[in-house]
Amino acid sequence: MDSAREALRSALAKLQEQDREILAAAVSGDLVPNVDTPSHRPTQSQAPHPLPGGWRWVRVDEAGEVTLGKKREPSSHQGPNMRPYLRVANVYEDQIDISDVKEMNFTPEEYEKFALAPGDILLNEGQSPELVGRPAMYRGELPDACFQMTLLRFRSGPEVEPEFALIVFRHYLHSGVFRRVARWSTNIAHLSRKRLVELPFPLPPLNEQIEIAAEARRRLTDSADQAAAVRASLDRVPSMLAELLAAATSGHLVPQHDDDEPADVLLHRVGPPPTDAGLVERPIKGQESREQTVAMALPNGRDIDGTDAAANRLAAVLRNAGRALALPELFSLAGYNRDSIADVEEFYLALRAATGTTIRQVNGAQENAMLEAIPDAPR
Repeated sequence: MDSAREALRSALAKLQEQDREILAAAVSGDLVPNVDTPSHRPTQSQAPHPLPGGWRWVRVDEAGEVTLGKKREPSSHQGPNMRPYLRVANVYEDQIDISDVKEMNFTPEEYEKFALAPGDILLNEGQSPELVGRPAMYRGELPDACFQMTLLRFRSGPEVEPEFALIVFRHYLHSGVFRRVARWSTNIAHLSRKRLVELPFPLPPLNEQIEIAAEARRRLTDSADQAAAVRASLDRVPSMLAELLAAATSGHLVPQHDDDEPADVLLHRVGPPPTDAGLVERPIKGQESREQTVAMALPNGRDIDGTDAAANRLAAVLRNAGRALALPELFSLAGYNRDSIADVEEFYLALRAATGTTIRQVNGAQENAMLEAIPDAPR
């Protein structure tokens, strides 16, 4: 089970690395064949890597428009133009979650500026360093939605396919580009609008962008399906391990030995459980072979006061027995599991409460040691 869990975790890590490779190949021209046309060579200061023929480097603000969302202020908590808005908590990588959406007042002028349109890409402006710039595309999930100041909106220009822009920004997230240019404050990194618009943006011909985006989406979807299957298997590991341990401790993992006492013989020897209504019946598991004996009786006329149900139950068993009980038999009749550390501890505490005395073991630590009540011992 441990080996299987490690293999699944390794597979998940490899799938995540595969996703990063798909994104890197998409923005460098290695994902689909490109037309071999003369290359536009950028200056070295703007060139993270060479580009294929027909591609060129531009700045982000040349590829599209970048806008910072509206600041949330007390004056916006109510008003005549309340509208839903998205914030960092709604924007995950390639996914917008609208399960928890808030509203604030947007004037008509503000709505015109901050309203979202399908194809807009939202990026986390403030986040933990490894997640700053996390992007997702708004696809109309929340009609009439706007966005808050904690997000940046990229709206593609006429030369840019929004799906391709999303791939570029996802690559920048995973390759650490956003993290390197962000400003840090304690545990939060901020990707300012100024730093975002100055980043280089690889720009292939529009038809090639569409082809790249479609192929990348296909591969990333396949990878996500595989990752979901791996995670489902990982989620099943704890229950499978619990089943394995239950089988091991209940006699179902390996064949029973011929010299083990059969369960029907044990039940006959123990006899039927007491009929006292206060007893809690539990199934008898496993076989008992030790002959430890409790030679103990309650003081005459003693009653258990209070709400200690465990002590009451154990006292009833001792009263009804009318004889010395083997220790395994006493455990079983009182409803305790000798394989449970918690049950064993509770048993001895309840025994002490039921008898009103301190309990000690006599005859040393032998297998057939006796338990003895010490009536005069301090409690």
